[in-house]
Amino acid sequence: MKKLILFFSLFLAVSLFAAESDVITLTSPDGRIEVKTFSSGKMYFSVQYDGTYLIKQSPISMTLADGLVLGAAKPVSHRANSVDQELKPLWGSRSVIADRYNELVYDFKDNYSLQFRVYNDGVAYRWVTRMKGDIIVQDEQVELHMNSYIKGWFNESRTYETLYRYAAVPDKYKEHDIFLPFLMTTGTNAKIGITESDVYDYPALHLRKSNDYEDHLVSSFERYPVKEKQGGFNNYIMDVVERAGYIAKVSGKREFPWRVFVISDKDTKFADCDLVYQLARPQADMDFSWVKPGKVVWEWWMDYVIEGVDFETGINTPTYLKQIDFAAQQGAPYIIVDWKWTDRDNLLVINPDVDIKKIIDYGKEKGVGVILWCPSFTLYRQVKEALPVFAEWGAAGVKVDFFDRDDQKANQMYEVIAREAAENKILVDFHGCTKPTGLHRKYPNIVNYEAIYGNEVNKFSDPATASHTAMIPFIRGLAGPFDFTPGGFRNVHLGEMKARNTLPFVVGTRCHEMAYYVIYNEPLKMLADATTTYAKEMECFRMINEIPTVWDETKVLDGAIGEYIVSARRKGDTWYIGAITNESPRSYTLDCSFLPAGKYQAVIFKDGTNASKVATDYLVTTQNVDASSKLDIKMVGEGGFVIKIQPVK
Repeated sequence: MKKLILFFSLFLAVSLFAAESDVITLTSPDGRIEVKTFSSGKMYFSVQYDGTYLIKQSPISMTLADGLVLGAAKPVSHRANSVDQELKPLWGSRSVIADRYNELVYDFKDNYSLQFRVYNDGVAYRWVTRMKGDIIVQDEQVELHMNSYIKGWFNESRTYETLYRYAAVPDKYKEHDIFLPFLMTTGTNAKIGITESDVYDYPALHLRKSNDYEDHLVSSFERYPVKEKQGGFNNYIMDVVERAGYIAKVSGKREFPWRVFVISDKDTKFADCDLVYQLARPQADMDFSWVKPGKVVWEWWMDYVIEGVDFETGINTPTYLKQIDFAAQQGAPYIIVDWKWTDRDNLLVINPDVDIKKIIDYGKEKGVGVILWCPSFTLYRQVKEALPVFAEWGAAGVKVDFFDRDDQKANQMYEVIAREAAENKILVDFHGCTKPTGLHRKYPNIVNYEAIYGNEVNKFSDPATASHTAMIPFIRGLAGPFDFTPGGFRNVHLGEMKARNTLPFVVGTRCHEMAYYVIYNEPLKMLADATTTYAKEMECFRMINEIPTVWDETKVLDGAIGEYIVSARRKGDTWYIGAITNESPRSYTLDCSFLPAGKYQAVIFKDGTNASKVATDYLVTTQNVDASSKLDIKMVGEGGFVIKIQPVK
């Protein structure tokens, strides 16, 4: 029997390679990544890195409801080209992105194409159709034949908002979805981060283990919803009660989402990768000069607590006026008015305890913008009615919450809301949402997406641990900006952690929490704790409040997934360095050779001598440095450091 299996395997391999007589190879600009493509009943592709297969010959196709299978016929022609250009995002981790890739396009007789791009950072492909009228996509087949056992870092449950774990993917994921990004080991030094870009009017890609004993991953999509009902938490969600047999009904002339594979043998690359942004469609032809990311004072996380006032704080006008006072005093550009300021089902019916017009007007007097929370499906239903009214009031933005679906109709909502908000010069912060797929490139008024297990969970459930927060930049960061909601100043170690709704705790030292303001990609960065808590801790607060939220340059200096990360970011001529470690203490030598020539002063916030016992303990030191300097810094378990380096005038 073993001989028979061996013979069959050899026959299959020979047959497959025999079909590769028309194989075309596409190589990354630096020559390290090689993609081989060929046609044999379906289109196949494979990926090599430094000469080793990471993805073996894998079939890809798309099936339409009329029976046409994209990729089944042989292509009639192909063409290749190279691109070397610069992208200049309105905001982000750097002011200029080098966009270099080699491209291969196959054309087929039934008015469709298959497009491949290979960058130094990875590989992407997508389908493009040029058909008349609408088409129904029955399914899209993404079948990845990996070179090793399916193992890596992924969400523990069927949601973007759970802890990451590192493990061999268990067999239950033959029936349950892996949410992207999924960061895989490969049996070599290289890893692969799988995600997608340019998802418009189409369901999000999820993955499953194949239902056999092969090392395969297969695509999974939420089917098109045909019947919905209001439900979920507090009836904020439109639950799907019936789905069609297909995944999408779309225009026959369109570009489908990019399937993206970020590849590197350096963990730091996954924490600093612009590939999703590069693959997304360009900025809409609209005025976005008014878009200003920044800090936002937030009341919900700390349960509306303001100490020492002569009124009961809560969802009421005096609380928000006090929030504005603090934001104005400290130069924070925004506050959020979170849930229950308005009716759940009609955004123009206002809670009588919240004089929203007075709050917005007071904010304008003080130079503070007001961002209004909205349930997603209510705003979508009222988008042309409510957003112009919000703009007339002078609201700065909307925080849109409780999407909690990944099907085509849910993903249509993001663009509709973003476009209408842009028309009304309103910022957008998506919560309870899908991962970013580059929509913020087309509509840069989208300044955040949640899709993360962040500090808000500390109020109710298992906390965001130091290992988890040391995974976030490498995994969730692959997709784009997020909203972890940092800034908690009741810092404790994991063994002391207790969930509580009012003035919640955070895991890690004070410097660990402060470092998020440098490391995490959050253009609209929360100041989540109570303003009176910050008033008692002004030395630390001033530091986090002055750290920019968008940057001219970023360098991830060092790191290992789930263990530690050290990032340096520059705004103008000032550098900020942030570092965090997981539960293991760590000594780190910061090499300052990234600095340009010149003399600098470094202000260093680091774990205090007793920070392993008392997580709020920290020390501040100052010293002169230059590009030849090396700074030795100790981090306790769950610790970190923050450094500001600016030229000596």
